[in-house]
Amino acid sequence: MGRDVILNAAIKGDARTLAQTLSFGPDATISGTLTYSVQEKMVVPDRVAAAERVVIKDVSGGRIWKEWDKAGKDMPALPSFMSLMFGFAISLLFFLALGALMLSFMPKRLSKMRRSIAQAPGQTLVLGLSMLLGMVPIVALTIVGLPFVPIVVLTILVVWTLGYALGVYSVAMRLWLGWGGTAEPNSLIRLLILATAILFAALLNFIPFMGWVANYTLVLLGIGAMTRAVFQSMLGNPRFRSNRPQCSFDPRMDQ
Repeated sequence: MGRDVILNAAIKGDARTLAQTLSFGPDATISGTLTYSVQEKMVVPDRVAAAERVVIKDVSGGRIWKEWDKAGKDMPALPSFMSLMFGFAISLLFFLALGALMLSFMPKRLSKMRRSIAQAPGQTLVLGLSMLLGMVPIVALTIVGLPFVPIVVLTILVVWTLGYALGVYSVAMRLWLGWGGTAEPNSLIRLLILATAILFAALLNFIPFMGWVANYTLVLLGIGAMTRAVFQSMLGNPRFRSNRPQCSFDPRMDQ
């Protein structure tokens, strides 16, 4: 089905087409019966299908929906269970590899961002929301920044992934501490905690609406913590400090 259907391949069997226009390429052949419905009657070349194997049917509104429903039953509307499990396994391995890299190369900074989420979750959430939703409009409003919008969108996708991993890990570690776990577990235990948290967060998606909100909240928490870490790093850099003259207080001035 389609508005303009172009057939340019060999079909070993019957073909049923419902379109506004139908045309054939040089490689089009149909070994079975061709049943088609178009607005205007057309002549099917003999090289595509012989005249006795061509059936023309009128188009009506009700029949269009019946044909669409019939065609939909022949197509895999949803991925198979094994495809879903394979995709989930790949995603889990990706986040575990990402977590291992972060724990290996920046453990102190990761712990600092995790503690910032635990200390001020509300502020971190608002900061992440403003950062995520404000980048593209601000860049687009500046005429000079319009060519960089695709780069900003790609950056948001990367930050979204990193923020999700950080948010899941931070909440999982907070629960780990609440259940009496050690404050500084080894890297293997941290990876196991991350894997368990990602599995649980994925299962939340099966809860209508609430699951999506929970996962989106994890993303905002992670992005907010990363944004706060960047701001703190900038404020701690002398280049970003104020250049105002330093004033000293002399108690004798009160006299």
